[in-house]
Amino acid sequence: MGDSHGKLRHELEVAQRALAEAEERCARLHAENLAAMEEFEDTRKQIERVKQEWMAALDVVEDPIFLHDKDFRILRCNLAYQRYAGIPYAQIIGRHYYEVFPLTHAPLRNCLQRLEKTAVAGQEEDVEFGAHTFRSRAYTVNDQQGGYLYSVHILDDITERRKAAEALAANEKRFRELVETISDWVWEVDEQGRYTYCSPRVKDLLGYEPAELIGKTPFDLMAAGEAARVGDIFGRHIAAREPLRCLENTNLHKNGQPVVLETSGTPVFDAHGTFKGYRGIDRDITERKRLERELEYQAHTDVLTGLHNRRHFFELAEQELTRSRRYGKQLSLLMLDVDQFKLLNDTYGHHVGDTVLQKLSEICTRTLREIDIAGRIGGEEFAILLPETMADHALEVAERLRLAIAGATVQREQGDCPVQFTVSIGISSLVATDSQIDELLRRADAALYVAKQAGRNRVRAEEVT
Repeated sequence: MGDSHGKLRHELEVAQRALAEAEERCARLHAENLAAMEEFEDTRKQIERVKQEWMAALDVVEDPIFLHDKDFRILRCNLAYQRYAGIPYAQIIGRHYYEVFPLTHAPLRNCLQRLEKTAVAGQEEDVEFGAHTFRSRAYTVNDQQGGYLYSVHILDDITERRKAAEALAANEKRFRELVETISDWVWEVDEQGRYTYCSPRVKDLLGYEPAELIGKTPFDLMAAGEAARVGDIFGRHIAAREPLRCLENTNLHKNGQPVVLETSGTPVFDAHGTFKGYRGIDRDITERKRLERELEYQAHTDVLTGLHNRRHFFELAEQELTRSRRYGKQLSLLMLDVDQFKLLNDTYGHHVGDTVLQKLSEICTRTLREIDIAGRIGGEEFAILLPETMADHALEVAERLRLAIAGATVQREQGDCPVQFTVSIGISSLVATDSQIDELLRRADAALYVAKQAGRNRVRAEEVT
């Protein structure tokens, strides 16, 4: 009997301990559940806060933005989208965006159908909603397993830009073929100037794949002389950690052709202020430089003869006069006039007269030195400035020109006998009292008149008193 009681007490104690442990486990699980629920609530609140912050950030953006599911039903949208749609948020969410923008207008329906394609393909499309034109861009968001979650659609209102572009095109139609929009090549270099990044645009500019330039320097793409010149300029900026602003430099395309680039960049520093290199852009200005040279040529050059025009000749002549006076150098001036040019024009026609002037300029260019300055200053009048040339040497030059011109001929259109022509030349040389080029020109013109009076095809120097 005693053994039975002892056994029952033991079993009771075991049961009590098991019950206590069960109660403890229940209490612990309850506490864990409460903690989990609190964590869940905190997480929910955090998610809600993030969502609100995210939506607040979207509402700041002036471009319409909306999120849609795979069936193109709107999940979220910002204030800008609501303004353009003209209906409140609650009436937008859950609706197919075809319902937000009515399809009563056939062209609009076509635009929206194209818009749907962009949401799938991630392409860019210009679409019209009523009086507004938007540039649509769509981005797909997937989960970690690659499954589709939703799409983000951004509508950039380009209405005003489009109107401005159309107005500009109307006003500048004749310049369209001269002006082209050039995309920039984006690059990064390290402390040693070696490329660490090149955008794909470099392929269009210089013919290289981006990967081909990684580890190279800008100077590897230049001729030796240009690399030395540009390296000196770049070096001063880099040493001072200064930005690069529109620095012109000539690179070599992969095919060997020169390409003029305009380089701009800014120094890059890490979080500790340590210099890490430069980041910038290169813009192809080859065509612009060619146009500038062409415009400068047209502004300075006589179209018919290719010599300096009157205005540019006088600019260069005044500069040379100043230099000669400052350094005590000799200077002479020749005035040339085609003999009986009017009679030549009347007899053979203006085409032959133009050919005569072109032949004369060709002979001058061939005969004169590089430092000599020749220009057409009137119909058949030419002036030649001879730097560092005294009077007797100028006389020799003038005589060589006269003989070369007298021996030249120009062909007539009909194939008849070629036409010969002559010139008369007057010479003046710099004296101490000359302060303007007009003074030399006046004396050379007087000597030219004497040459004409002497029978033409003559050279006469000014009379020194």
